[in-house]
Amino acid sequence: MHEACRNSGAQLVLISPALCKELTADTPRTSDIVEYRRILERVAAEHGIPLFTVPELTERAEGPTRQYFVDVFHLNKAGHDLFAQRLEAFLAKNNLLTTVQSH
Repeated sequence: MHEACRNSGAQLVLISPALCKELTADTPRTSDIVEYRRILERVAAEHGIPLFTVPELTERAEGPTRQYFVDVFHLNKAGHDLFAQRLEAFLAKNNLLTTVQSH
């Protein structure tokens, strides 16, 4: 996929999954998500692919995360708002936003 994006002039961005740290003990799939994130980090580093992560939406958060989640994996409105704000900033910082001109 990375090569196909490069060949078409697009930039691939990997997105790290969200995980509510307060609810992780209740879900056996938590370790799968943590391992998946480690794999994404390794692949991004090895291939020079930007990786987007919102630390406040992971088990690595310094403070509580429950206010951003419906359940262990799914964001609520506050979580989606935070995700969108951070994604826009990430894309701008990495020069991945383009201006669309209206006709």
